[in-house]
Amino acid sequence: MFLDPGHGGPDPGASGTTLSGATVLEKTVTLAVVDQVVPILRQEGFRVVASRTTDSSVHRLGPGDMSGGLLTVQGERADNAARALCADLAQADALISVHINAGASPSDAGCLSIYDASRTFWRQSQSLAADLQRSLMQDLDSQGWAIPNDGVVTDANIGGSASAS
Repeated sequence: MFLDPGHGGPDPGASGTTLSGATVLEKTVTLAVVDQVVPILRQEGFRVVASRTTDSSVHRLGPGDMSGGLLTVQGERADNAARALCADLAQADALISVHINAGASPSDAGCLSIYDASRTFWRQSQSLAADLQRSLMQDLDSQGWAIPNDGVVTDANIGGSASAS
């Protein structure tokens, strides 16, 4: 199984502000989620690989990948391709990416789990993404977070396949 905490390194993803005024970055929250889920899945007998375990990009950034401290379109594509390649190299039988979006209104924000529907094991990925999403939403709700549930979606619904092959 391959878990991808969305964003990382120079790509903060979405940002939001707590009621106390603290800034929360998507890359930090998604990494924390995956860090909590990996040991649980391993305890259940799954072989789990994560795309990142620190606040970093997955792709080794090079010329043209950054501008003004942020990823360029080229850098973003290279980082997404690196995530898919890592999943391929890990011989993953499920591929799930975790994202928590922010926006001015609930329709622009929410937690979602994304799976790659173009892979032969898409059914396993979809099922595990649904379990992860359900558990994540229960945990967020129990802590009093009012994050909308954007559900489980294929990567085709968010701008294209993450598959490198």
